[in-house]
Amino acid sequence: MPDTNTLIIHDADRLGLSQMYQIRGRVGRSSKIAYAYLMYEPRKMLTPEAEKRLATIKEFNELGSGLKIAMRDLSIRGSGDILGEEQSGFIDTIGIDMYLKILQEEIDNIKETDEKKEEKPDRQYVAVVNRTIPKEYINNDDIRIKIHKKIDLIKDEESMNALIEELIDRFGNPDKDLLLYMKEKLMKAYADRLGIQEINKLDGYRLKFTFDLENTKKQDGLFIFKEAPHYNRLKLEYKDKVISFIFDIKGDKDEAFDQIIKFIKLLINHNEKEDKIN
Repeated sequence: MPDTNTLIIHDADRLGLSQMYQIRGRVGRSSKIAYAYLMYEPRKMLTPEAEKRLATIKEFNELGSGLKIAMRDLSIRGSGDILGEEQSGFIDTIGIDMYLKILQEEIDNIKETDEKKEEKPDRQYVAVVNRTIPKEYINNDDIRIKIHKKIDLIKDEESMNALIEELIDRFGNPDKDLLLYMKEKLMKAYADRLGIQEINKLDGYRLKFTFDLENTKKQDGLFIFKEAPHYNRLKLEYKDKVISFIFDIKGDKDEAFDQIIKFIKLLINHNEKEDKIN
């Protein structure tokens, strides 16, 4: 309708996001300003999903917004069960970026192959604990997304403890699983800082931390072997000129994570001290 400049859509709350986007694009051209009015009954109680769809179509009104709208639609509706037809809306709880990140880690985690993995520049860290925030603890989806993002920004014990204090102040004491989720993020942040290339599950209760060849050369082997006996869950491995350490996390995972974090932090502090001397 090249000569039409006004479009009125009744009961717009009943339409999907992609439908609204397509219909809205039927009016107006680059040389003509057009208007689309999305109407719904003033006294009607809209569903949360309908409110999000209408807010999205209002927010993204410039040219080239199709991809942004598609990603927001994915967030609202969920991507579905990859191996089936189930539609789950939980992506909206954690955010699409984090969903894709967790998905990739889980895919890497369940791959079974006897072939030797090629060295990759990116760190390969498997997911270890449950990464959900219970609705019983925080019942607002948008706030849960923000907390997930804050957890993803944990880089040291100070930032983790600050977030725990914020959670306690706003929502009460977090449960054990949520604390483990934050400790896992702290553990991986320290592992990345130390230069650990991979974290793999050997079985249900052991984690293997492996340096690549370059970062193995940067480690003080004598110091590592000297300190290792102080950690009862730790076993060292030296194979193909690469250092690995294996932690048993069976039983009390909270205590196990504390021991892993303490050991990795010890190596970081030692390396930084040696760098200053040299």
